[in-house]
Amino acid sequence: MLVGHEPDMGLLASHLLTGSAHLARLPFKKGAVAAIRVNTIPPRGAGELLWFMTSKQLRVVGGRRA
Repeated sequence: MLVGHEPDMGLLASHLLTGSAHLARLPFKKGAVAAIRVNTIPPRGAGELLWFMTSKQLRVVGGRRA
């Protein structure tokens, strides 16, 4: 698990997914979370985006109204 702020989290996610910090920017607004699978640390290939959720989606999943 990594915790951080923009623009670092979006750049890191893009790097883990594509090998470039600028090819797949994810909109990490406050409370957003993503699960990215990588085969090795440090990654030697593209990672896999398992899921990405905004804070609004997380509230819905948690049973609270958005």
